[in-house]
Amino acid sequence: MKRIIVMAWAALLICLAAIAPAQASFEAIGPFSVESRDNGTFVLTDGIGRRIHLVPRGQKPPPGVEEKNLVRIPVKSVATDSWRDTSLFLALDAIDKVKAVTGKPEEWIIPQIRDGLHNGSIVSLGQRHGMDYEQLVKIKPDVFFTWDESMIPMLDELGIATVVTNTDLARDLDTQIRFVRYLAPFFGSFKQADQYVAKVRAVLEDIKAKANGVAAKPKVIWGDVYSKRVLVEPGNSWAAQIVQAAGGNYLFNDVAGDTCLEIALERFYSSGCEADMMITYRTPRQGMATKARMKATNITIAGIKPLSVGKVFYPLQHYSQSADKLDEILVDLAAMIHPELYPGFELRYFVEMPED
Repeated sequence: MKRIIVMAWAALLICLAAIAPAQASFEAIGPFSVESRDNGTFVLTDGIGRRIHLVPRGQKPPPGVEEKNLVRIPVKSVATDSWRDTSLFLALDAIDKVKAVTGKPEEWIIPQIRDGLHNGSIVSLGQRHGMDYEQLVKIKPDVFFTWDESMIPMLDELGIATVVTNTDLARDLDTQIRFVRYLAPFFGSFKQADQYVAKVRAVLEDIKAKANGVAAKPKVIWGDVYSKRVLVEPGNSWAAQIVQAAGGNYLFNDVAGDTCLEIALERFYSSGCEADMMITYRTPRQGMATKARMKATNITIAGIKPLSVGKVFYPLQHYSQSADKLDEILVDLAAMIHPELYPGFELRYFVEMPED
């Protein structure tokens, strides 16, 4: 009899556990955060520290929450001015929710966005620095994802909920990998986010394992050369951290700040003279097609090693719209740093810059 009673209690506890609401949880994703509550709502902190409330459709929002900080979930329509965020919607199976973007069709590599702009199912909002707010009002998206916090006053006035997905500091590698978990609550795409994170982390661990046994560490810089200034990826960026993880020695590791950070020409030259390899965002599309052209652009840095006996790599056009393929991008970078560990590997997102 006692055994029967114990078993009955156990069965009851299992049933109660099954129907009990999920407990609230909190996850920090770099400077961003996601707080899930047991009533199905979420409170997110965006890139400038604003608290965004995600509330299921038909459910009453918490008292005191302003409309500008309220998003109904799951969202049905999204507007965005970010290539990176848009490509992550692919990983979340949510690309069909995008109804408005900045840029022309020919600027988009993602087929669903390019085709949507052509057939009118997606609206162009003009260029990033000259957005067509009238079109945005017509679309009236559930949420607008932006990298530019200066747009918030106008979007608040228009009554459009806005999420800033950039911060004053460059994203580190962990944040770059887990940012899909920040976006997932908007769409209910938690399974897809977890699968993405697991896939990228598995690739990262494989890269680290391969590089673990390599003694020589190529010296690497990542920066952009202009006529009167130079920009670099700081040591706190995901770009610098993958160089380190892949068995490279990142020479701007002591520099901290936002992505594409301006530093003194003298410092760039000093580190550049030691570097075996340079990675740059400057491409033939910006008129930077060869090493010779880069030397001519800024004669102060013309003598750095990658522009003579070293290598320079730049990203192909689809790179900036491929955040959903972060695992493949990381492998490209690892193969650039230690090609001997990836025999026969063909780069998919980068290409080596020719001499002339």
